[in-house]
Amino acid sequence: MLCSTVQLLSEGKSSAGCRRHAASTVAAAYESGAWRPKAAAAEPPLSSRRSLHQLYSPWTTLLMRGMSCCAGLGSPPPREIVVEYSSLEGDHDYTDEFIKLANAIEDAYPEFVVSGNPDTLQPREGAFEITSGDLILFSKLKMKRLPELPEVLRAINALPPPQCELS
Repeated sequence: MLCSTVQLLSEGKSSAGCRRHAASTVAAAYESGAWRPKAAAAEPPLSSRRSLHQLYSPWTTLLMRGMSCCAGLGSPPPREIVVEYSSLEGDHDYTDEFIKLANAIEDAYPEFVVSGNPDTLQPREGAFEITSGDLILFSKLKMKRLPELPEVLRAINALPPPQCELS
């Protein structure tokens, strides 16, 4: 039996004495074979019997990616980057550029979710606008060129940290 703090105080033992007692207990368990794990059960672990959607549900994925800045059920949603891009046929179809950019951003910053052309917005012709909340990270309409990944990553890095409001 290992020493407890109460035993140490009541018996006047030092913590070094307790460490020696613990070491001798562990050594005895090792020599007797009691430390060895029990034989593995014939049945596979529970997680291997779950279907893929149970293992990687959207909630599980958000938790695994560390999206929340606050503990508990009142956590804020993941940070979002919205890209408005022109998807018209012809010279102004930026769908491929959006996909490349979204993948690169989510790889570099897993706490962000990148979405394109929200349903509430009709994309403008020739647009490739990148925003986070009310902040504009890049505007093709203003700059007259497509963004380069390093400049977008620098703009994301310069964003203010998320604010958690616990109520």
